[in-house]
Amino acid sequence: MPSTLLTITIGWILALTCAGFLAYWLMAVWFIRLANRSMPRVRAGLDAAEPENGWPRVSIVVPAHNEEQFIDHALTTLRQSRYPALEIIIAADRCTDRTVAIVRRHMDQAGETVRLVEIDECPEGWSGKCHASWSGAKAATGDWLLFADADTTFDSDLVRAAMGIATEYRLDFLSLLGALTSARDFELTDQPVAAMSLMKMYPIHRANRNDRPGRRAFANGQFMLFRKSVYESIGMHEYIRDAILEDLRFARRLNHKGHRMGLVLADEMFRVRMYETAEEFHRGWKRIFIEAANRNIPRLRANVWRLRWLGLAPVLQVAALLLGLLMLPTNAPLALSCLALAAGSIAVQIMALRRAYAMQGTPRSAIWRFPIGCWRVASLFREAVDDLRLNRGIQWASLHYDVQDKKE
Repeated sequence: MPSTLLTITIGWILALTCAGFLAYWLMAVWFIRLANRSMPRVRAGLDAAEPENGWPRVSIVVPAHNEEQFIDHALTTLRQSRYPALEIIIAADRCTDRTVAIVRRHMDQAGETVRLVEIDECPEGWSGKCHASWSGAKAATGDWLLFADADTTFDSDLVRAAMGIATEYRLDFLSLLGALTSARDFELTDQPVAAMSLMKMYPIHRANRNDRPGRRAFANGQFMLFRKSVYESIGMHEYIRDAILEDLRFARRLNHKGHRMGLVLADEMFRVRMYETAEEFHRGWKRIFIEAANRNIPRLRANVWRLRWLGLAPVLQVAALLLGLLMLPTNAPLALSCLALAAGSIAVQIMALRRAYAMQGTPRSAIWRFPIGCWRVASLFREAVDDLRLNRGIQWASLHYDVQDKKE
């Protein structure tokens, strides 16, 4: 292939583009390593010594609205917990299915370990989940409160491990990132990209900066473990009763008050299912992105372009490889640059994605879907931008939120 000015120009563009991909994924590998080093996996908490006065009592509060599909499994796994001082409170919020009947069956089997709080109405201005969590917390007798979702799966040692981490690191609050279910197309294709985008906005190593400046507080509402006195001191769920994302609001509140917080990877000890359908995933993650970006259009728009750029990566990398091979006889230096940078960026990207997917519990065989997921999730960010720009607001559960762009 002749080394014309056009091919040389295209070659340098592709080489520099692949250099950009290589730099991006090298940075991703570095951030993943920082995340792994900032705090141990939750299983390490099993090695923590028992406090002198024994393990404190933990109240697990599970808000449940028509959860008959999940509540039996949730209670079964929770009752198998090997923690010595535990109570399980199901806050049944206006249930019209068999949720309450299933809870009562577990109460008959487990005695006082399982308790039921029935809620007939939700006050105006409250989200249903916040009100149910608050109602369950008021009935709790534990020194620590653990808020969990009904569609989660607990390992039998999870509560003990979490309390070990909280005790070892003298935390007031601990949240876990569990392994995500991956049975559906959107869970394999879109969910890993969405989760990685969120972790880019809230890096784990910055969430765990208790003794250094620059902490970027974050929490996962599917597992929030509070020291009860701290939960009460920050206003309980009443303070965030109308929050779009109660976990992020709590994290910011705790950070503002200077409390010690931890964000830990749970791996297979804690498995979560975020959404049942692609439509729920679409609406739910768009809501998450809007709040995670603090309703700021430029921040959301930056993620649109970042994901589109990453989605184009395979095309550009393959083009650089092909052009490099074709140019070898006539322009070896440029050809070798294209080949080396393209191959290097592909190798480092695969290495980073393998580690990121493993952290989420997503099969590594789904990595080939990543470029497709980038384009799909970019469209969610694009819609989030439009929702803010056109003042559409957010409809979630029974509440409509009027949200506007923040310029900071």
